[in-house]
Amino acid sequence: MTLRGKMAATQRELQQQERQLNVITQDQDRLRKNLKEMPPEAAAYKRYLKKFDDQETEIERLQKLIKELQDSEHAERKAFESYLANLSVE
Repeated sequence: MTLRGKMAATQRELQQQERQLNVITQDQDRLRKNLKEMPPEAAAYKRYLKKFDDQETEIERLQKLIKELQDSEHAERKAFESYLANLSVE
């Protein structure tokens, strides 16, 4: 059960990080639209641009973390399946 619990925890963490990435991606669409409408010299334009840039850094971090979690989940799944395959019922 420990292997299964660990795999489930990794899956939950993976889903949470994917949701975070999705939220940021949706917000970037809003920021792109706002940047198109604002004059570049406006203070809001500069704030939107900084936020957009900060989000790009966060997207890269989340993508790396998601990849690592996917790799962990895959390894945990293989370990769990191997355990089940080698389990003998007496």
